[in-house]
Amino acid sequence: MIDAAGLDGRTARLAFLRVAACVMAIIVCRGSGRGQTRAQCGLWHVLITPIAVSILPVLAFVDESGDAGRGIGQGSSPLLVLAVVTFEDRSEAAKCDRAIDDLARDLGRGSQEFRFSKDSHRTRLRFLDAVSPFRFAFHAFVFDKRGQWPCDEDVGGSLYVWACETALKHASASWSDAIVVLDSMGDRRFQRELRRRLERELKALRGPGAVRRVTSRRSHSERLLQLADYVAGIVSRQRLQRKWGNQYFATIRRRGTQTLWR
Repeated sequence: MIDAAGLDGRTARLAFLRVAACVMAIIVCRGSGRGQTRAQCGLWHVLITPIAVSILPVLAFVDESGDAGRGIGQGSSPLLVLAVVTFEDRSEAAKCDRAIDDLARDLGRGSQEFRFSKDSHRTRLRFLDAVSPFRFAFHAFVFDKRGQWPCDEDVGGSLYVWACETALKHASASWSDAIVVLDSMGDRRFQRELRRRLERELKALRGPGAVRRVTSRRSHSERLLQLADYVAGIVSRQRLQRKWGNQYFATIRRRGTQTLWR
């Protein structure tokens, strides 16, 4: 889980923003007049202004299903899916992280990683049940490699980087002060260049306040990356109409959106 200690230096600012969000909540009494008490009003509403919503910080976890290879007939996957799982409440993210840890302990897995592609049907259902109480959303970018490929200029030498960049651009419209966590892949130089490119592109598109930083973690030690892996795997399986795909997808359908490239 993202360590809260890593948020030092902005704690006071974030606390102020949360208080400001509450202050900007407008309490409206329908049909009330001057001098009426709460009991006399009958019906109260809380309206959260757009500004209050937009300043809430975001945690985003990114993982993929499939590969970036062109040889579909030689073993490459027909789809490359990038899932961006977001939490607007960091305490909710921490609770979800603990629930996945608790599930691993109940199943006798210890610190073993949950992987959608390798887990059994029973384990997948247990995992989805464990995360169901928590408030998270997702955006999935689906690249169907059986259709038209993007031009080389857009891809820039790496289909994975292009897909990751495209997924984050679609997911980040309302982000503020977001921390983006990628699944570590490739060598350190590739990771460093990927993080810098994504951070630069997102800030150019959404403004300097949209993203605080882009970082990477090993998925075996980050439970919420494992959640992103599950979401990516479910979207891919449902798109390909494979066994249990519709059943799995029904559990997350209302939480997210998808962008399809083909």
